Amino acid sequence: MMDVNVWSLSREAENGRIKVKALALRSELERYGLTTEEKVKGAWEMAVREVMKRGNGSHVKITGVKFLNVYCLVEMEVSRGNGEFP
Repeated sequence: MMDVNVWSLSREAENGRIKVKALALRSELERYGLTTEEKVKGAWEMAVREVMKRGNGSHVKITGVKFLNVYCLVEMEVSRGNGEFP
């Protein structure tokens, strides 16, 4: 399991959604076998599914995963099922 402290998070509200950006060092992700954008996206999708199973009513959409030199940036949108932000 990946240590959540690997990620630095920021968020902002826009048009009824919360946009979340998660930034991590690629070298830290490599320690967990996350060596490609596809593997990072898959790990986030698995984590999001687990959170959504808890039934808090939020919907999370991963809108992008990019490797930027030494960093990895993951962008997401969070909203309630009705489009309102939590």
